[in-house]
Amino acid sequence: MNGITIVSAFFDCGRGNLDYQTRKNEKYIEYFKFWARIKNPLIIYTEPGLGEKFKAIRNEYELSHQTSIIEIQNIWEIEQDIYCEMCKIEKKGEFIQWRLRQKDISNTAKYSYIMMMKYWFMKDAVERGLAKGMVAWLDIGFNHGGDLYIDPEEFAYEWQYDFDPKFHIFYRKHPDHERGLMKLIAMTDSFMGAPVLCPDFMCNDIYHKIKDAMNALISLDCFDDDQMLTYMVYRLYPDLFAIHESDWFWPLKEYGGGHLSVKSDETAENIGDIKKENILKKIFVKYSYYKKHIKNLIRRDKITNTEEEILAERLHACIIQEEKNDETGSNFKSE
Repeated sequence: MNGITIVSAFFDCGRGNLDYQTRKNEKYIEYFKFWARIKNPLIIYTEPGLGEKFKAIRNEYELSHQTSIIEIQNIWEIEQDIYCEMCKIEKKGEFIQWRLRQKDISNTAKYSYIMMMKYWFMKDAVERGLAKGMVAWLDIGFNHGGDLYIDPEEFAYEWQYDFDPKFHIFYRKHPDHERGLMKLIAMTDSFMGAPVLCPDFMCNDIYHKIKDAMNALISLDCFDDDQMLTYMVYRLYPDLFAIHESDWFWPLKEYGGGHLSVKSDETAENIGDIKKENILKKIFVKYSYYKKHIKNLIRRDKITNTEEEILAERLHACIIQEEKNDETGSNFKSE
């Protein structure tokens, strides 16, 4: 399919107030300015008061005619029932106790709700008649202001590529090598959250399947961000997908943006493998975490010492196997 319309969004989910993975709102606007020269039609969803900032940046590059700003008064009301259930789960905190990184932003209801809603934004842009052909999602903070691509002026081009009419998503670790439960607990990467592309006629269906995935997690008293949700949809409907091996931010260059300059090979060849040297340490951390959690259960008379040994060994074996199955060498979520 020819013609790519880009959809993005920014809503304050409290990240500036966290002591882990902290980013202030101003940082996201700075990140956006790096890639804002792109000449494709761009629809940005945001909260009241921020739309003018994004519009001014596009105007600076004489792209106001290719820009639509949609301000949503209360994003939390669109799927209010889902958001309220997620807040209850976060408040109880029981699910978070089983997550590898308990302070990770994906453990917050606001963040994971917004990550689910990216597919609502794509659907809504189509329904408003603003997005046609292939609809692409780019995070407003795409490239983190220079993590991979180094020249913002090179973004002054129209992204074009003849994608097949499927749901295109990019992975660091093949989803068929993932174990769903371990992915939920260990918080590993497989599918990347941006870019994703979907033909206009599929956007509504994909959103409802993503929403069904979130409701399935909620029924188990847990939730997660879009990486887990797309993984769940893929496992149920693989024929809808066209999946491509890549790495963080690389798809833009690999599929139509070949002119984009990147950091040196040593730095950028596998931007997601920056933590590769810490893999053995992470295995130990995961193993130690679950050992500690099991001991807490013992103190509360939930399991016996013998069961502790069995569980610990099984967890250890699963973690080691998870690393062996990881073809990229590191599949921990990008921060």
